[in-house]
Amino acid sequence: MIERLSGREVYRNQWLSLREDRVQRDDGSQGVYSVVDKPPMAIVLAIDEGDDGPGVWLVEQYRYTLGRRVWELPQGAYESGPQITPEALARQELREETGLVAGRVERLGDTMYVASGFCSQEMHAFAALDLHSASPSVRPPSRTCSSHASRSIGSRRCCDPVRSWTHSPTRRTASG
Repeated sequence: MIERLSGREVYRNQWLSLREDRVQRDDGSQGVYSVVDKPPMAIVLAIDEGDDGPGVWLVEQYRYTLGRRVWELPQGAYESGPQITPEALARQELREETGLVAGRVERLGDTMYVASGFCSQEMHAFAALDLHSASPSVRPPSRTCSSHASRSIGSRRCCDPVRSWTHSPTRRTASG
């Protein structure tokens, strides 16, 4: 077990804080441990029983830390502390990032942690089922692109995009 002897905040902004703790390890040696504190977040496994078979909705976003666009599950963190339930946060993120509403949401296990080796952020995972469009006028922000991905049977590829918000939620795409 590592014992915290003291700590100080090194940096803070509206999304995270970084603290540096002086610690003592089991063997008696002392050192420094850096910890990123972030508000809890929700991640959504949006399962669609589409006409072309079951699939999962993904969101493509540019991530500065990686320097490129990546595909992710819909997700987001509380902006200023938990004012709504984790399930409500999951529903909010699903709607904001995909334009979809879930008829049913089920929690997937207990609270998890995003990167517990250096970050204290709690993650609440949910399956979103019985999906439908929020309304024809609700579209995800232009910075995101949502796609329905289905398992490709008999192929080494695990996901094939079949629908994309960049055109229309029902238009078939040739990518893959």
